[in-house]
Amino acid sequence: MRKIPLLKPFMPKGIITKLKETIYSGWIGEGSKVKNLEKKLAKYLGCKYVVCTNSGTSALWIACKLIDLKKGDIIISTPMTCSATNIPFLHFGAKIVWADIDLKTGNISPESIKKKINRKTKALCIVDYGGKPCEMDKIRSLARKYKIKVIEDAAQALGARYKSIKLGNHNEYVCFSLQSVKTITSVDGGFLCLKSKKDYNRAKKLRWFGIDREKKLKKVDNWIYDIKDAGYKMHMNDVLATIGIEQLNHIDKIINKQRANAKYYNEKLKNMKEIITMEDFKHYFNTYWLYILLVRDRKKFMNILKKRGIDVSPIHQRNDKLSIFGKLDKRLKNLKYFDEHSVCMPNGYWVSKRDREYIVKVIKENFE
Repeated sequence: MRKIPLLKPFMPKGIITKLKETIYSGWIGEGSKVKNLEKKLAKYLGCKYVVCTNSGTSALWIACKLIDLKKGDIIISTPMTCSATNIPFLHFGAKIVWADIDLKTGNISPESIKKKINRKTKALCIVDYGGKPCEMDKIRSLARKYKIKVIEDAAQALGARYKSIKLGNHNEYVCFSLQSVKTITSVDGGFLCLKSKKDYNRAKKLRWFGIDREKKLKKVDNWIYDIKDAGYKMHMNDVLATIGIEQLNHIDKIINKQRANAKYYNEKLKNMKEIITMEDFKHYFNTYWLYILLVRDRKKFMNILKKRGIDVSPIHQRNDKLSIFGKLDKRLKNLKYFDEHSVCMPNGYWVSKRDREYIVKVIKENFE
């Protein structure tokens, strides 16, 4: 029986040669390859400051530190995301207030954010779910009006654009992931896009315990240094950066394939009684890292497709179901529907025209 995976890492040919060069170079820690990847990412995104980390979650941790998130601070966030988005806030002692989502996108709703803001609100966390940019203009307007910080989790949306500008440029703290099954991967890794040079210099120290690594390495007595701002061990190394550099050469081709498959699904599955395809909007460029449907009977849908060799899954569940976050917020009606009916289908570079035709055929045979 045919097997079509939902997620699959991309690895370009020739990468082993590049890895051997790095591994036997005499330097495999944070070095020239990491700097090179940061420069290439900054050029690709059109942003000024990029700091590579060992994961997208680490980028979120550093962003929390940069905005000086403290115990008792309120941060408004979305429960419709990977739990890795919201767990750092718990460690900083912040109180998370959940906002509802927009059913048309799965992203956090600006209207719901506005209702949740009060004088104790310090920050917002927004997630570009599945590759779809959030409504940046509305969110930025709220942030300016109420003088609150915005942390953007763009882990799933590298290469996406809002009003022709790539994500990484709209907010002061934008976190990306290069984890194993993202559009491109460094096996594991992430990076943080920043607007402020002050934040950039601080973030570079925070990812390495708080040490000014560049200054330290230039000193003859480099074992003597001071730490004024306690940081973490969250740096990327040159081995991971080597993979990231090679991957970045293929990103546009991968995204174009994801979008082509999504376009095919949208055309073939529209106007079905049992299924709702997610809306796309002209003012943003969706990379479709995830292709999401809303299905009336999700359990039946998933069982049938899995029996036919098509891997499907909701991928994420609403975070407020998890004990660490307290109790379920029953007021979030859109979130409830999305959490109970969303399902993701194979959509990546490995899905051939023959595969997607087969997937649509199976769906139409059972749900039309």
